[in-house]
Amino acid sequence: MSISSIGRKDIAVGAFNGPISIDLGAEVLATLSRNSRAIPKVVPAPPDDVIDNRHLCVGPGLLKKRHRLEYLLLVDGTPKPNLSCSLTDVEVYEVEPTPERPVVAHIAMWVMVTLVFGAIVLVPLFREGLPQQAADFGELVTRIGLALLVLTGLLYPVGPAGALIRWFKRRRSARN
Repeated sequence: MSISSIGRKDIAVGAFNGPISIDLGAEVLATLSRNSRAIPKVVPAPPDDVIDNRHLCVGPGLLKKRHRLEYLLLVDGTPKPNLSCSLTDVEVYEVEPTPERPVVAHIAMWVMVTLVFGAIVLVPLFREGLPQQAADFGELVTRIGLALLVLTGLLYPVGPAGALIRWFKRRRSARN
């Protein structure tokens, strides 16, 4: 379970009209870990507690911009979280966690990356040898650039292009 402040401004203690409460829909057996990631790191995490063995309550407390609170909770059954909070001048929304990719998909991706890089750069390099002329060296640099461009496209879901697309989608959904 994570709570993130993704806005441009800090969320002050005064913005809280009570704690952020998450009814987990299952009994909480234990809190296995808590993690607070804030910049600067000296900012303490807001207070938290599990109430009635079902509700994770967080705050009130300062949440810095880009502050992320992470909780690992052991629950009895399948959790069905229900968020309840009231913050002044703060838009609150829930997002589903991104599913992890299976190992086979990672292996297939790296096989594809190796084949593309080999086809574009390494095969011509081994066939023709290292470039002797400046123009040939420029062609090699162009091939490497092309390979990197193609690889960025292949790595798009997990690479920088994917991160940029996810950021735009979050901003668009935050405005709606």
